[in-house]
Amino acid sequence: MRLIYEDVIANELVKKCIEKSDASYLPLGGKEHGFNHARHVAEMTRMILEDVGSSRRDEELGAIAGYLHDIGYMVNENEHEENGAAIALRLLEKLDADPDDISKIVTAIEHCEGEGASPVSEIAAALILADAADLRPERVRKTSPATFNKGDKANYYAAQARLEVGREVIKLTIKTEPNQCSVMDYFEFVMDRMILCRQAAEKLGLGFTLLINDRKMF
Repeated sequence: MRLIYEDVIANELVKKCIEKSDASYLPLGGKEHGFNHARHVAEMTRMILEDVGSSRRDEELGAIAGYLHDIGYMVNENEHEENGAAIALRLLEKLDADPDDISKIVTAIEHCEGEGASPVSEIAAALILADAADLRPERVRKTSPATFNKGDKANYYAAQARLEVGREVIKLTIKTEPNQCSVMDYFEFVMDRMILCRQAAEKLGLGFTLLINDRKMF
């Protein structure tokens, strides 16, 4: 079956998995990984693939991978990529998706974060970039900055984040509140993810530029 994004977001089991993934992470003070993040990453992944000239089918599969990429939090935070890939496999099988489509989606989810993160395909590369670019203060649920980890800080201090795909370069522009966080401190929070983003951009045949408060970091 030629599964489409609309089929996935309308499925009640998928909805329940995303709902439970977000709810399971909530008691730990984790960032929002619910429907808002899922939709944002799905739409951004599709946009990136469209802008770099990928096939219409890969654009569709990228949107599905983006929507499902964090369902592994339903099991636990650690190794949520592996768990998410396994859960996505079962969900997509239940939806009678094409085996080749399943393999592309599951591979992208498996490699979008964590120790095994790597832009092993164009879909995985676009997903890495889309996920890293979803930086919003409202995703942070902890109330005390003293308890923030790097991911929390990257979101909390991001007043604005915008990803643009050009002919030669993918540019991520981040604006922070200067009186709350220095450029170098913020760069420390996001550096590991940005190195991965540069690798992802290279997989798509493009360079990568990171601007923080108009200061070029890459």
